[in-house]
Amino acid sequence: MLHHIRPLNILLAIVAELSIYLTLIQPVDPARDLVNGWQLTAFILFSIGMMTAGYVLNDLYDEDMDRANQRLSPLVLGKIHRSQLWKLFAGGQLVTLVAWCYLWQSYDYLAWLWMLWLGPTGLWFYATRLKCSPVAGNLLMAFFAACLPAMFMVGNPGLPWKDDFPAVIRFMFLWYLYFSFGATWFREIVKDLEDYSGDHQANCTTFPVRFGRGVAHRYALLIGGGYGVGVLIFMTMVFFRLPPLTGMALSLLAGMTLAMAWFLVINRDYRRGQQWIKVHLAAGLAMLWIFNVLEVWNG
Repeated sequence: MLHHIRPLNILLAIVAELSIYLTLIQPVDPARDLVNGWQLTAFILFSIGMMTAGYVLNDLYDEDMDRANQRLSPLVLGKIHRSQLWKLFAGGQLVTLVAWCYLWQSYDYLAWLWMLWLGPTGLWFYATRLKCSPVAGNLLMAFFAACLPAMFMVGNPGLPWKDDFPAVIRFMFLWYLYFSFGATWFREIVKDLEDYSGDHQANCTTFPVRFGRGVAHRYALLIGGGYGVGVLIFMTMVFFRLPPLTGMALSLLAGMTLAMAWFLVINRDYRRGQQWIKVHLAAGLAMLWIFNVLEVWNG
């Protein structure tokens, strides 16, 4: 059953939220009041429940496509019944609802908290409507990835743009959202290329199915290349705030993981390519902690 909730993806999301909280929110006096310990726990539980329900719903709707793509999940292999997955989906939704109710009352019934339901609604809409959309589905998942670490700002969305909010923290926060969005968009189109055969058989009109594998391959390289330019700009901007050897090491950490993914996509090894994009995202989280330890924020 664990296969259907993607435990590694959920763990990466939890680490992302903790990293954002501990490295970009706690060090900033104006931001500390945004989230206390109990609220942080509720945000994490909200994410776990939402992602669990979303992944299960996706697998329930994609059973035929997964069978065609030879994704040998417990559901495809007949080791688990659909009714069990529907119960797991209900459990994830229950955790999401309980966590949201706590957050709503803890923020004095703030109207902005209703925005959090865009996450579960978006995942449901993706699984049932946008999964086979050539571009919209990929963009929705990228938007979701970028919004996940931004949930903490729901108590005061305008805070990062206030004068007393440190400009360098604002810079790092916005760049991390860019990383989440760009890398996820790149990974989603690579994943569609990996699943081309099964999606084609199931008449799921993803980008590769609609426009052909050749066009989709070039599209993936374009997205990955554009994202890579952004990473290069970011590393150039922070390089001079670091000791030379540290700057070179971090540049290799960010650049080489992305270059490895790009190289694999060029060679049409889409399965390993999208796995290396995950490694690149994990490297981005590691960089946040390294910046924090080295007090890059303080110049």
